[in-house]
Amino acid sequence: MADAQELLSAGLATLINKPFRGGEYDVVLQISPISGFSSDFDNPQPPPLGALAHVLPRPGARGLSYIVVGGEGATNFPRDELHTGFKKYMERIGFTAVHVEKANYLNWEKAMFDTFPPKLTELVLDDEWNKAVGRIPPMVANLFVRFRVNTLVNYEVVDRAFAAFEEDLRGTPDYVRATKWWISVEKKVLQSIRDGYIKRSREADSKSKDSFGNVLVSEKVKGMKMSWESICSRVCVRDILASTDITETTFSKQNLDDILCYAVTSMTSKLLRIYAFNRYVSGRDPDIAQLEPYLLGTKDTSAMDFRNFPELHGDISAIQKEVVGNPMYDPAGMLVGLALMSATEEQASRVNNKLLLAESLISPEARTQAMKDAYAGLGESALVDVFFADKEEKITRAATLSTEVRLLFITDAGDEADNEAALWLLSTHLNALEELRVDVVFATGNPALRAMRWAKILNSLKKEDIPGAEKIRYLLGPETKREMRYYTKYNPADLKAAGMVDLEDSIWDGGKYAIIIQASPLEGFSENLTSPPAGPEGSLGRLQPSFAGNGSPLYIVVGEEGTTNFPKDKLHKKFKDHILQKGFKACHVGSNNYMHWTTDFFANMPATLMKEALQDEWKKAVGRIPPDMSNVFIRFKVNSNVNYVVVEHAYASFAESRKDDGSFKKAMSWWLELRPAIKQAVMENYVKVSRAHDVSKDKFGNPKIKEMVKGQQCTWRSLMADECVQDIKSAASLTDTALEVLTVDEVMSLALTEITGKLLRIYAFSAFDAGVTPNPAQCRGYVSGSTTNPPLDFYQFPRLLGDVSVLKKEVVGNPMYDTSAVLFALCLITATSDQVDTLLSKVTEGSVLAKAERDEVLVRAFRGEALAGLLTSFLEGKVTPSKSG
Repeated sequence: MADAQELLSAGLATLINKPFRGGEYDVVLQISPISGFSSDFDNPQPPPLGALAHVLPRPGARGLSYIVVGGEGATNFPRDELHTGFKKYMERIGFTAVHVEKANYLNWEKAMFDTFPPKLTELVLDDEWNKAVGRIPPMVANLFVRFRVNTLVNYEVVDRAFAAFEEDLRGTPDYVRATKWWISVEKKVLQSIRDGYIKRSREADSKSKDSFGNVLVSEKVKGMKMSWESICSRVCVRDILASTDITETTFSKQNLDDILCYAVTSMTSKLLRIYAFNRYVSGRDPDIAQLEPYLLGTKDTSAMDFRNFPELHGDISAIQKEVVGNPMYDPAGMLVGLALMSATEEQASRVNNKLLLAESLISPEARTQAMKDAYAGLGESALVDVFFADKEEKITRAATLSTEVRLLFITDAGDEADNEAALWLLSTHLNALEELRVDVVFATGNPALRAMRWAKILNSLKKEDIPGAEKIRYLLGPETKREMRYYTKYNPADLKAAGMVDLEDSIWDGGKYAIIIQASPLEGFSENLTSPPAGPEGSLGRLQPSFAGNGSPLYIVVGEEGTTNFPKDKLHKKFKDHILQKGFKACHVGSNNYMHWTTDFFANMPATLMKEALQDEWKKAVGRIPPDMSNVFIRFKVNSNVNYVVVEHAYASFAESRKDDGSFKKAMSWWLELRPAIKQAVMENYVKVSRAHDVSKDKFGNPKIKEMVKGQQCTWRSLMADECVQDIKSAASLTDTALEVLTVDEVMSLALTEITGKLLRIYAFSAFDAGVTPNPAQCRGYVSGSTTNPPLDFYQFPRLLGDVSVLKKEVVGNPMYDTSAVLFALCLITATSDQVDTLLSKVTEGSVLAKAERDEVLVRAFRGEALAGLLTSFLEGKVTPSKSG
């Protein structure tokens, strides 16, 4: 979607009013076909149609070059009147026309990502991953190309990714389960591939004028000197021999279609084991029904189309990076263009002559080095040196870390972006607080693994852009059995690059602190606080207060007693008593003082952190509270109010901007057809299960919504958001009176149908806009769940196609738990002893500010405004307008 605000933010505000009119140039680089321009260069039309005829050499320029990425007849240069005419025109006015082709391409490398903006890295990884999971369509190119790509090119890419994945996770319980699951579905997948992909490939070959036939792989390829089996990667042959009854001797006696089928199945087995592991590690089960569109194709997508591969959740970038390695076409052309801009006339002539002969300009290793140098911004001289001389540069990095500490932050980072947002807020204010030092202790589960997402964010920045790095020390708490909710690959090299050099050996052992922020449960620590055991388990007992600063040591807990971070068990109660006896003042930052996510501070966050936040917020929007979780009162309130408002806000923005779009109109019609089935599935799979679980001691029953909620001073009807009420009345043609006599279950069913309808229309739009038909089966799978996955679970939501980041921003608005506590702690650092007591009392008694004002204070904190002013806002209970607004 064209977004004027996005263009404005990027400095392209007047783009629509700036048609290309030609110009004077030294180098013209064409990395796109030029379709749409006029082919009349003798009597050109006005720009922009006739703009190419107004491309001229810059007066005084030497070594004029017209560079096309790809050879004649390729995508960027079809042999038609327009393209050949433009080439002749360029040569007539003095340019040397050359093509950058295979001899000068280079491949994507992970090392290049160090210099990329995070969004560009994300896009490259997505593209490379799509190429890995998507097979060449069975009717595209010819059988020779399909066989070579599936048994060699794609096969080695997928195997490389799986080998890295397997090396890390072999032997883990979830990997073992994923392998067993694959064994249970292997025959069905093999048959699906045979019936879908291989059958269509055979039909396409039979209809082709260049049919190769289903010959034995020992035979030579028609028109070539090589045999079919010689094309196969040795890795592919190895896997086929290991997974079938075929032997080294009998391999050559197999026909093409059978070997192609086994190769595609073997590749698919690797990808589906990654998918299954991803589901298991996230607490869900893989679902073979979810894979049918991928395996068999749909009405308008072929079998094994990447768009139908289920979305993987969590941080899969480590897996995606292993499939990186496809050619960089346009950047290769840009690299040559930059070299020519920096070259002398004689050097430019040498380059052009080599390109005319389709020769390699420099060695593959030198090309890669030149690309890395160019992305690193080393300048023209470095680029010329690589292209025209030998040069080697080595970059060394060093990291320093201070061990002086005053603030302790215990975190179970890694599960939600709020964890990392809290760390970012803390970091950004460290330079302004000269005396402050911080110990960050990763706790619960595998603590070192929990540090990976924060390391990823830090590594997305230049070292000089990381605030407060020298004032933070990273440490590990005890290991426990609790697993993270999202898959993350452990990589000690990434930790080291992020400044956590010896994290595995940096065990927390207590210390002396002025402020403790507990943003994690304390599981794994010892209850013996008077004679604590050695090691990280006993570190809580070795905590001591520091009376530096304002002389008021503070213990701040994220969440009230009885919530996740502070269960009412012996360990947490004993620790709180122990801390109070040591002289700490305790404070729980709870729901009435949380700040909320807002896009206003995304501009002051690393792009990688913003991406994580958008993903988390989107998952909360599409995932409903399970029907067996909590109680009917909570489920009704969340589904008809809390979640409903978030989704409605996103959908309203989405619908308003696309109301005249053809794909949106098709999505609306599609939903009207699907709605009855979805409504029925909601009632059968969610509402009835919810009713069956209303068996707690506080059983609420199924009263009419006009009645009072048992044990509460409100009616069920009063819990509902106005947006939900209006949608239900409109969809079911109900009056206010008719609505109020419906039961709790009836209304919850209608609310869930409407909220689901909004989300599925967004999905349908993304599918239609990508040229495919939305898949009703996947939608029903999302709504119905399975024996092990709850209905309306975000893991089952169909994959959206295209860049949906703008849309995801619309659902931002959930509480920021850890970040809220960090902000209070930062303000308290600057407070006097009396101000500390005042603010702690306000936090304990209720909300220190109204929600909107609390959020505004957090926005200002992320912008780096002085903490003293933010403290004043909390103490006075009002926000002073900023100078900018």
